[in-house]
Amino acid sequence: MGLSRGGHVLKRGIDIVVAGVMLVACLPLLVICAVLIKLDSRGPILFRQARMGRDAKVFSLLKLRTMRAGEDGPRSHFRTRSTNHPRGGSAATLEAG
Repeated sequence: MGLSRGGHVLKRGIDIVVAGVMLVACLPLLVICAVLIKLDSRGPILFRQARMGRDAKVFSLLKLRTMRAGEDGPRSHFRTRSTNHPRGGSAATLEAG
């Protein structure tokens, strides 16, 4: 049992309105974070990241940068190991290397 076409339209409208209100409410905090990132280090404030969405469609989103530009983080200290996942398929795990 799913929503009717009108129900989907109404839900989408509510989703957009709530997201817009939350964005406006969080805007002062986002501006403060952007200024602190810019003052802390050189490089862009935002970076673009690709994600996979519904029906395996790739989309991109913008995120606040949390590391210095060009830094890969702790990955250089770890290696991946594939394991069988209990629900089928495989999963990559990180091991100290």
